[in-house]
Amino acid sequence: MLDAIRRRAGSWVVKLLFLVLVLSFGVWGIADVVSPGRGGDWAAEVAGEPIQQAAFQEEYQDTLRRVSRAFGGRIDAQQAEALGLRQTVLNRMIDGALIDRAAADLGIVVGDDTIRDIIRADANFHNSQGQFDPELFRTLLQQNGFTEQRYTRLLRRELQREQLVDSLTGGVAPPRALVETIQNYRGERRTADFVVVSATGDTAVPAPDEPTLRQFHQDFPGLFTAPEVRAISVVVLASAELADQQAVSEDELRAAYQERLGEFTRPERRRFRQAVFTDEAKAKQARDRVTQGATLAAAAAAAEAGGSAAGVAELGPVARDQIPEELAGAVFDQPKGQLSQPVPSPLGWHLIEVTAVEAPAVETFAEVRERLAGQMKREKAADELVGLGHRLEDALGRGATLDEAAAELALRLRRIEAIDAGGRDAAGTPVPDLPEGLVATAFETAQGTESALVEADRDTSYVVRVDQVTPSAVRTFEAARAQVEDAWRQQQRDDRARQRADQVAEKVRGGATLAAASGATPTGTGGARVQTTPPFTRGGEGAPEGVTAPLIEALFAAKPGEVVVVRTDDGYAVAKLSSILPPVAAAAAATAIRDDLQQGMRGDVLAQLTGQLRSRYPVRLNPRAFDQAL
Repeated sequence: MLDAIRRRAGSWVVKLLFLVLVLSFGVWGIADVVSPGRGGDWAAEVAGEPIQQAAFQEEYQDTLRRVSRAFGGRIDAQQAEALGLRQTVLNRMIDGALIDRAAADLGIVVGDDTIRDIIRADANFHNSQGQFDPELFRTLLQQNGFTEQRYTRLLRRELQREQLVDSLTGGVAPPRALVETIQNYRGERRTADFVVVSATGDTAVPAPDEPTLRQFHQDFPGLFTAPEVRAISVVVLASAELADQQAVSEDELRAAYQERLGEFTRPERRRFRQAVFTDEAKAKQARDRVTQGATLAAAAAAAEAGGSAAGVAELGPVARDQIPEELAGAVFDQPKGQLSQPVPSPLGWHLIEVTAVEAPAVETFAEVRERLAGQMKREKAADELVGLGHRLEDALGRGATLDEAAAELALRLRRIEAIDAGGRDAAGTPVPDLPEGLVATAFETAQGTESALVEADRDTSYVVRVDQVTPSAVRTFEAARAQVEDAWRQQQRDDRARQRADQVAEKVRGGATLAAASGATPTGTGGARVQTTPPFTRGGEGAPEGVTAPLIEALFAAKPGEVVVVRTDDGYAVAKLSSILPPVAAAAAATAIRDDLQQGMRGDVLAQLTGQLRSRYPVRLNPRAFDQAL
C-alpha cells in the first residue's frame, strides 16, 4: 500500500511505518488500553476519535492479502491468528492515530502546494522524458486501488507524521567514538600473497573400475537425483490482453478530450542564452559591454575570466514551470532579443537573452484521437484487471475450483504438465511465457491447492494451482553411469588438489616461499602463478579476481605471516597474510555508518514516542469489532 509514496527518496515515514508494525506486538494489552462495553461500529477510539470498524476490516483484509502473497498461498483465519495479524493491524492503526493526534495538537499542517509539488516530483509518475505524466499517475493509482482524493489524503497524513517524527529525531546523532570504532573495523585493510592450486587441469587421474563407480553412486546419491517436477494449472490476468477487449465510444473520447485538455495543451516555450557571474557588479559590467556592441560571450569573458566557467549556455526550449522561479520572469516577461538586467539566483547573477519564442499550441481532437483511445483502453484495462482479480479471488473464496472460477469469468486456464524449480520442463527446456515469480509460487504451494492472487508486476497477476508433485528421485546407476564417472573424476581431482595445497602450505609454514613451495612462476607459465594483492577490506573492496569471500574471511581471521588454505571455484588457494593496514580516511564511509546508527537511534526515540502517546491520550478497544475481523 502506498508503494509510490514509500519509494520516495530518504523518506523516514517508510521506516516509521515498519517500526510501528514491529512495535505493535510489544504494546498490545498495556494498561492504558481498556475494553468498553460491547456494541458500536468502531474498532478502537483514540483521544475520543474512533477508528471505524469498516476501516479496520478493510485494513485487516488488505494486510491479510499481502501476507498471503508473501507466503505464496492463502492464509486462513487460524494461521492469521497464530501470526497475531489482527493485533498487529489494529495497533498499527492506533499508533498512527496517536501520531496524527499529536501532530494536530502541535498545529502541523501540510498545504496543497506541498502535496502537489511532491506528487509532480515523484519519479514514479514521470514519463520517459523525466516529466510528470498525469496518465501514468492515474494509472498507477487505479492499479493500486486508490483514488486521487484518497491518495492525497494519505500522503498528507504521512507527511504530517513525518514532520512530527523529524522534529523529535532530527537532532539525534551517534557518538563520534562509536562511528570511528565501526569505521576502523570495516575499513581495516590487509594484503596477502596467494597461489591457486587448480583441480581442473589434472589429467593423471586413473580410470575407475565398475565396483568403484557403483560404490560412488551409492555414497553420493544426491549428485544423481532428478529434480522434483510439478504439474500446474495457471490463470494469468494481463492488462495488455484486456486492453484489446475494451471499447471506447466517441462520446467518451470527446468527453475525455475536454476533461484532459490541459494534457494536450502545450504552453508557451522559449529558448534563451545566459551567462552567470559571481556578483552583481561583474554582471552589470558585462551587460554594459553588450549594449556597446560586444557579444554576450565576449562580455562575460572580459568581465570575469573565471566567473562563468561554462561560458554562455544555450538552453531550451522550456516552459515556464521547467525553470527556477527566480529566472522565469527574465525568460518569459521580456521580448525576444533583449538582454535582461542582472538576475540573482543561488548559482550567482544571470544575464539572460531570449533567442526564440514558441507560441502556445493545442492539439486538436483529431490529432490526439488514436492516442487518447489507447490511453483510455489501457485505463479501462487497468480497472478491469483489478476488478477481475477481485472477482477471481471472490470465486475461489466461495469454494470454486480454479477450473470453475476460470470458466465462470471466461478466463484461459493454462496447464503445464511438468515444470521444475528452474522453470524447465521434463526435457530440460525452459517453459515459455511465465510471469515473473510464478515458478517460485508454484513450488511454495501445496499439492491440490492454489496460491493467492499474486501480482507479478503492475500489469500482470496470476493464480497457480499445483495439480501433482513428482518427488525427486535418484537415477539408477545404469541411467547415470556417464555422470557418475564424471563426478568421481572431479572428486579425485579435487582431493589431489587439496593434498597438493596442504603440502604447499606446510612448506611455506616451514620457511619456503610460495613460489618455491608451489613450483609457480611469476607469469604462471608451466604452473601456478603467485599473486600479491593490493590492500583490501573485509567487505572485499580492493580485492583482485581470485580473492573470494571465504578467502577474505580466512585472511581477516589470520595473523601476519599465517598461512591459510581455502576452497576456490577451480581448486584451492594457499595464501599468506602479508600485512595489516589502517583504514583510509573516507568521509563517505563515516557518513554511511553515522546514518545507519542514526536510523537505529531514531527508531528507539520513536518507540519511546509511541509509548508516551499511549500514556497521554486515552485509548479504548471494542472487543466485538476486534472479534468480527476473523
